Amino acid sequence: MKSDIKVVTNKVGRKNDVSFLLDSFMSLWEQQSTYNPNMPVRGLIYFGELYDSYIEQKKLNIYGSKLVKLPTPQYIVFYNGKAEKESEEELRLSNSFQQIDKSGRFEWTARMININKGKNQELLEQCKPLADYVTFITYIREYQKQGCTINEAVDKSANKCMEEDVLREFLLKHRAEVFRV
Repeated sequence: MKSDIKVVTNKVGRKNDVSFLLDSFMSLWEQQSTYNPNMPVRGLIYFGELYDSYIEQKKLNIYGSKLVKLPTPQYIVFYNGKAEKESEEELRLSNSFQQIDKSGRFEWTARMININKGKNQELLEQCKPLADYVTFITYIREYQKQGCTINEAVDKSANKCMEEDVLREFLLKHRAEVFRV
């Protein structure tokens, strides 16, 4: 089994999504702070762009009579919004069809994983950067509840995280960018 990771950049230059090839899988991970039931259609569009780039890079002939094998898609949406959501949900493109289609002939899904505090603890224990991100967001929300502005909350949270060695290297390197976002 081949295990090299290759970063795949999509044509529209999205900066907040992470896509990569691992073995025969093409994974796209996206973070959402607001619940969005339209993620399946967005994922379908993103993967169309990713597959287009992949086919072009590999010089594959999709117009020939031979089946072209493509990496298997994996679309993960990490949710950390304030609305209460299940630990995991499968969002379906067919839910947005104007006519209900129960045939199952065409479906695209987004696997939404809730990464808020108290959800998916096992995953967070296995992925320190993701757990650190959740800690950072939790601190921001706590400071806002105490009456801090968003800028004050981000600043205090960044300082607290660096003191606790949470996202320390990232915050030291990208602190200005974090404030802009």
